[in-house]
Amino acid sequence: MAVFNVTLHWDKNTTTLDCTSDVKRFIHLIKCVYEGLNFSEKNEKYQTMITKFLPIMINVSAQFPELFLPVVDTSFKGAQYIGKDMNAERLLKQLEVEGGRKSGNKMIMMSILAVLNRLSSVRSCRKYLRKEILPPLGKVTKRPEEETHLIKSKVVKLMTHIDNSIAVLTSELLFNLCKHNVNRMIKYTGYGNSAGLFNRHGLLGMGGGSRRGEEDMSP
Repeated sequence: MAVFNVTLHWDKNTTTLDCTSDVKRFIHLIKCVYEGLNFSEKNEKYQTMITKFLPIMINVSAQFPELFLPVVDTSFKGAQYIGKDMNAERLLKQLEVEGGRKSGNKMIMMSILAVLNRLSSVRSCRKYLRKEILPPLGKVTKRPEEETHLIKSKVVKLMTHIDNSIAVLTSELLFNLCKHNVNRMIKYTGYGNSAGLFNRHGLLGMGGGSRRGEEDMSP
């Protein structure tokens, strides 16, 4: 609780961190959080660790999402993309675990999706997440949610989750990964799965590209 309060009560008007103190402190905090996410789900402390660490991640990622993506050297063995530590991989795995359960923890799923949404604002992480969740389409023979061996299928299924908060957060994440391009969203997730999101954004029945007008179609 004390660590959570540290992240809760900093100056919300601050947009930069002092390189000699705050950066080191929060990078160390994030490393501790990710170590907590490495707990096996069979460990009796699993649920406790997850539920304590995710609120911290939400607070930090809201203000400084780039701290979750530190630059790494060539000796780094974890998931990385264009020279940065892609800690988001652990969140994806955790989301897959919870989403695959018959009674997954809704609060954990919502927290993970909230963090991923914020991390997707960083270009390098958005490109990585898109590569993992929405890889280039090959020969399409099944609906997106029916390709059960893919993480894409498991995430797309969450767009129609019975819990509306999970459905909304998932749809917003995928829309971010599609750079708010309507045609791209339909292409990767299907019109039916995206209808609720389009309705919320006033885009129902629209096509022809991005709601923001002309926009780079790169990841």
